[in-house]
Amino acid sequence: MGIKNKLRAYSHFFKKTFQYPAAYKRELAERNVKHINFIVTVLFFLTIFGAFSMLRETIPGTYREEFLKIYYSVFLTLDIISFIASFIVKKEKVKSVLAKQIVVNVIVTCYVLLFIVSMFFSTESILVAFIFFTLIILLSELFLDLNIFVYLLIIISGLIFLTWRIFQLRISINILNIFFYGAVILFVSVLKQYVTVRNLRQEMQITQQSELLAEQNEELERQKAQLLNHKELLEAEVLEQTESIRERDIKLIAMQNSIIIALSNLIENRDEDTGNHVSRTSKYVSMLTRKALELKLYTDTIDEKFLYNIQRAAPLHDMGKITISDVLLKKPARFTEEEYKTMQAHTVDGSRIVKEMLNDIEDSEYIRMASEVALYHHEKFDGTGYPYKLKGWEIPISARIMAIADVFDALVSKRCYKEAYSLEDSLQIIKEEAGKHFDPFLAEAFLSLKDELAAVLEA
Repeated sequence: MGIKNKLRAYSHFFKKTFQYPAAYKRELAERNVKHINFIVTVLFFLTIFGAFSMLRETIPGTYREEFLKIYYSVFLTLDIISFIASFIVKKEKVKSVLAKQIVVNVIVTCYVLLFIVSMFFSTESILVAFIFFTLIILLSELFLDLNIFVYLLIIISGLIFLTWRIFQLRISINILNIFFYGAVILFVSVLKQYVTVRNLRQEMQITQQSELLAEQNEELERQKAQLLNHKELLEAEVLEQTESIRERDIKLIAMQNSIIIALSNLIENRDEDTGNHVSRTSKYVSMLTRKALELKLYTDTIDEKFLYNIQRAAPLHDMGKITISDVLLKKPARFTEEEYKTMQAHTVDGSRIVKEMLNDIEDSEYIRMASEVALYHHEKFDGTGYPYKLKGWEIPISARIMAIADVFDALVSKRCYKEAYSLEDSLQIIKEEAGKHFDPFLAEAFLSLKDELAAVLEA
């Protein structure tokens, strides 16, 4: 069992070290067929040169002359047959790897045998034959890729026959030089086989790694494409959901606004003279805020978001009146001091009710502004208003805007205790109260809206 394992290990070592990879056998066979023509051509010219040289030095009619004629005729015949065989393999495009290798090996073997045979028929041509023998080995090593056993068989056979012939003829040649020369050829053959096989295996590993990398790249590209497709689907789904949420939010906000306006109108309509007060004051607030934006007033506070929020907050400014009795709201005469205090309380109650009513809405800025409008819209710029007697810039801008819109609508509207003022008289009162009741800059901006205000009153 141990011997079998060792033999198996030696076989594996030989295959790994000296045997050509199976993946390259077809390529090597095609290369051998292509290069054998070059070797045959070199040998053909050497044959012609040798024939002319030796036949010129021999004596006509002698045995030597007859031998050389036959010898070189066989060489030329072998050259022609080799040309024809390699031409057929190439021209017919023979695909069999075995057939290609057989043709190449047979040609090389025939040349080697011819050189070996020449050693037995002449004492003078032994060294010449050995030189040609060495030449074909070197040429095959340089241009062909034969199995290492072929080289070993050829070289060892040639050395054995040459040595045997030298001893048989008792030629005075240093046999060690020949064996050293043969050993060098053998070493070169083995080294060449080892280097070629190693390079081919490295090339095969590189090719396999390249193919593996290519497969991995393809897989990565496929996964990338899937991820991109998945990303696009997710983006489309997110966009669809976002659009759906946005539409839902718009509907909810519209519903909230409608409920708020309806509730505000319900509260205001308790006084039959103020039925459209909510819608009109909302328009005045929107017009004045847009004008402030145009004139760049209070740019640190007033912007598009501020405009959006105050438009929604304005209808809630009198929400606290829900706590005031109808008798007091509809009283045609002047309030007593106690009644006036009761009426003033609607601002504080309104702020509380707005906060409770809007508690579930996530927009904290809107809730804050709605609460400010309800609480501070009766404060006056000179500090004489209610409920906290705030003065000047202490009053939030939203409440200052609401104050002008609220008072203007009260002036131009009929009440149970007064008749409606004209547009000119109302604006004159706003102008006179600038800096007292109203923010002077906002009052001036409001006065510049005379034409727009007239259009609202005529509608």
